[in-house]
Amino acid sequence: MDDDDLIIIDVREDKERSSGFIKSAIHIPMAQVKGKLDSLDKSKKILTYCKNGMRANRIADLLCKNQFENVYSLKGGFDAWQKQGLPIKK
Repeated sequence: MDDDDLIIIDVREDKERSSGFIKSAIHIPMAQVKGKLDSLDKSKKILTYCKNGMRANRIADLLCKNQFENVYSLKGGFDAWQKQGLPIKK
């Protein structure tokens, strides 16, 4: 996932990342996202993910409400990513 126009945000907690994460994802735990909005580039596509998608959906909604236009949430979250055998980093 080497797309310069894409920001992947892992909103899981620190302990959840020990099982792995998507390469090039930046880690911003859900509780910290609101405070980091100004550091994110609104011109880029943003993909959020968590364990199963629920927290990522809430963060995607938050981003949309703050004028981010190209926001996506990974359906099924990291669990679905792993089940598909897609690459992860540990």
